[in-house]
Amino acid sequence: MAEVAIEVGHTTLVAGNGRDVEGIVVTCTKCGHSVAVYGTSDEAVQQGTATLAEQCPRGEKNLYREA
Repeated sequence: MAEVAIEVGHTTLVAGNGRDVEGIVVTCTKCGHSVAVYGTSDEAVQQGTATLAEQCPRGEKNLYREA
């Protein structure tokens, strides 16, 4: 399992009810794949890294850390 740095950026997402919600975009620095997550807390970053691990387009099992 490789350790890979991520970049975290803030964004505005649209919720299911059409309202704007603060969120983050978590991007893998190795391949550039990114995911958007509702919220801006540490837990949101953890959710983003877990989602990156599940959705890795290369099928790798990486451990993601904020740079």
